[in-house]
Amino acid sequence: MLTVLLRSAINDRIVGKARRGKKRSIEKGQGVFGAAAVVLIVAACWWYFRLPDPSRFAHVNPERTALMRYREEKGIHGRPVWIPLDRIAPALRQAVLVAEDANFYHHHGIDWDGLKEAVQRDWREKRLYRGGSTITQQLAKNLYLDPSKTLWRKLNELALAIRMERSLTKSRILEIYLNIAEWGRGVYGAEVASRHYFGKPASDLTIEEASFLAAILPSPLRYDKRRDSPYIRKRTERIARFVEHRLGGKPVLSEPEPEPAEPPEFDDEPVEPSQDDPDTLTPAPPINLPGDRTATPFPGQSEPR
Repeated sequence: MLTVLLRSAINDRIVGKARRGKKRSIEKGQGVFGAAAVVLIVAACWWYFRLPDPSRFAHVNPERTALMRYREEKGIHGRPVWIPLDRIAPALRQAVLVAEDANFYHHHGIDWDGLKEAVQRDWREKRLYRGGSTITQQLAKNLYLDPSKTLWRKLNELALAIRMERSLTKSRILEIYLNIAEWGRGVYGAEVASRHYFGKPASDLTIEEASFLAAILPSPLRYDKRRDSPYIRKRTERIARFVEHRLGGKPVLSEPEPEPAEPPEFDDEPVEPSQDDPDTLTPAPPINLPGDRTATPFPGQSEPR
């Protein structure tokens, strides 16, 4: 009997000791996790607030961008001719929104659905594909970042897009984007692009001309030399139909057609880099604009924030 009691006491002591040890391990792990979480939060806040402050561009026009400096290092020089948003043809404003960011007035810098689809496509196809970036993200990248495709650059782009949406109006974001966007070799901004391709000011662009400029935005250096590409012609026609619909013209098909196939590469013709990536060329993403959610106001009308 005494032996049984002694064994029971010893077992209880061992079990209790093990439980206390386990509890201390859990508490220690929780402490380490909590400390790590605090460090990560502090580091994230430090990183976020050390990013460039885009609020200065609420009333100041940028003279040079990171993309311009990058091109200058490659021997490509050019400067935009700044014009206010109301001097850019409505057709061009709508064409760019149709082609690049149909939900521009309905997100806060990041189109999470579009980003999710882009990530899934990249994972499925095992390559980096252009797509998922809003106009705000593209503006943040062009203003501040290099065109490389890295996770760190993408994180900076996302954070800058959020800061930009908090400090600039939608109209101002669109105005800056249209005035610094790359439209060819040394061709920056809507005014220079309009005169480069059509010999007229941006205020006089027709729907077809504006749709062409929107169609080449994904790879302007490439299509500056391939203006009659069947791919660009088809894409221009599709953008023009949606722009006519938005501006009160003839209706478009209820279901968008499949995106035209990218033309094959030619070994005897050098390929210029795209705006997104200096080394990798990819076709632009399909244009999918179902429903009224894609309707976009012009300056002076209400802007969802």
